[in-house]
Amino acid sequence: MLVLEATFQRGSEPVPHLHREENEAYYMLEGEIDFHVGDSTTHATPGTFVLLPKDQPHSFRLKTDQAKALLVCWPCGIESFIEEFSEPATAQVLPPLPDYTRFNFRHFAERSASYGIELVIGR
Repeated sequence: MLVLEATFQRGSEPVPHLHREENEAYYMLEGEIDFHVGDSTTHATPGTFVLLPKDQPHSFRLKTDQAKALLVCWPCGIESFIEEFSEPATAQVLPPLPDYTRFNFRHFAERSASYGIELVIGR
C-alpha cells in the first residue's frame, strides 16, 4: 500500500485515465476538487473520502488554486510511475507548472501503459 500527502495546483490535473492494477483513494485535507469517476462526480472538500476503483475511468479538476490530500493506492506498484514522472523538491513550495506545449504526450502514454495505466481521452 502506498500512502502519501499530495499537494495539487490548478492546471496540473491528470487526463482521464484508469488503472488496471491498483485502486486509488483520496482523503481531502485542504481545498476543493471535483472527482469524476465513471459517470458520477463528487465535490470533495476537507474531510471527504473519495474512492477511485481500478478499471474505472477517472479524473479530477481543482475548484481552488491548490488542494492537499492523503493519497492511498493499493496494491503497491504505482510509486514507480510517480517516481519516474516526478522531480525531487528543492524547496517547500510548489514548482511552476511545466510547459505542456513541449510535453512528449506519446512517451507519457506509452510509459503509462507499461504501468497498467490507460489514458481514456476521447472515449
